[in-house]
Amino acid sequence: MLTSASTKVIEESTKATQASNNKFFEHMDKVLLLQTEVKEFMANFRTSSDKSTEFMNKVIKGFSSLKHEKKAPSKIQADIKLDNVDLNSTITTQLDILKVHLAAENKIMVVLAEQTQKAKALTKKLKNAKSKVARLQ
Repeated sequence: MLTSASTKVIEESTKATQASNNKFFEHMDKVLLLQTEVKEFMANFRTSSDKSTEFMNKVIKGFSSLKHEKKAPSKIQADIKLDNVDLNSTITTQLDILKVHLAAENKIMVVLAEQTQKAKALTKKLKNAKSKVARLQ
């Protein structure tokens, strides 16, 4: 049979074991809580990482499209130069046409001036002739 000293040792051992078990379960609960928090953190990290990846892919796509937009001003510049050449040739053509019309008008004005001078001279002769006829009567 057990002696009181042995019983006491067993009781103290049992209490120590129970206290140790309690601490073990407390620590296990903490470990499980930390494990849950780590899982949540990892899930949030993955979600955040996926969103960041999507965002960065959009940014990279944006930079790619900027390459095309960088080429656009040089194309616009070339188009403007072509339009400028077309405009200059059109203006030159129109000026040449206006010169031809002006030359024609100048010829008409010269002819009209000559005919006006002849008409004035004839009008003067007619007036003189009428005045001579009037004196003779």
